[in-house]
Amino acid sequence: LGFELYHSKKRTRFKEMLNSYQKHQVERNTALNYYEKLVEDNPGRSALELSRASNKNKRTVSHYLIRLFNLNILRRQLVTKQKFIYYPK
Repeated sequence: LGFELYHSKKRTRFKEMLNSYQKHQVERNTALNYYEKLVEDNPGRSALELSRASNKNKRTVSHYLIRLFNLNILRRQLVTKQKFIYYPK
């Protein structure tokens, strides 16, 4: 990394941070598959609940859920005036 940590506690904490880091980015051209699998793993959830499960913004999740619904890959049920619950087909 270009630097050295001399304090033992800081060195171990920094190594733990680097080893436990997880990338939450979806690979290119796989987003629809990712969100389809997310709904299959969590059926009967709203966009807000799915966004919490996937650690993404609600806007991003609802964007892909609407695209999957328009492609007839998912089905949804209206709960209130604006809230939908999503299910796999």
